Amino acid sequence: MKFLEKVFTIMALVGVMMKLLSISGSVAIIALALVCLAVIYLVFGFLLFNDIRLRDSYKLVSYRDITFTKVFMSLLSSFVLFTSIAGILFRLMYWNGDVMVLIAAFGLNFLFNVIIAIIISIRSSHFYKNILIRSAILLIIIACLTLTPAKYLDIEKRKVLTEETRLLRNSQ
Repeated sequence: MKFLEKVFTIMALVGVMMKLLSISGSVAIIALALVCLAVIYLVFGFLLFNDIRLRDSYKLVSYRDITFTKVFMSLLSSFVLFTSIAGILFRLMYWNGDVMVLIAAFGLNFLFNVIIAIIISIRSSHFYKNILIRSAILLIIIACLTLTPAKYLDIEKRKVLTEETRLLRNSQ
């Protein structure tokens, strides 16, 4: 699971770099990587955060040391990270409602980070630190995407607008 998480994260970063360089196929790579990453967090988040391998998920021994708090927090963090990835995906793909989804994801992720930080200050746990690292990274990305105007994100649209402006000036 952690391997797939790293692969899809790197794939999404490569897709964003391709988009910035205006290389075709970047949208498909970004969409595929972020959708797969969101599904991993939503479906397999419980296993990922509790360090349970997929092949060990059917063994009762794997769940022996997991408390109700860990179950609840891993399911909650799965939903929060899924929502964060969905917000990033909406913003990068320029789908309708992208700002609304991104702001909702920012608020949810910010509140979740505060709760996890309080829990870590009370009792230090490797489980909560892993969740905080993932959600804090996504919070920073969401904050940057929220504050960045859309005209700076869409390089291809900006090139078209620049070309149209140049043509209009030349025709006058």
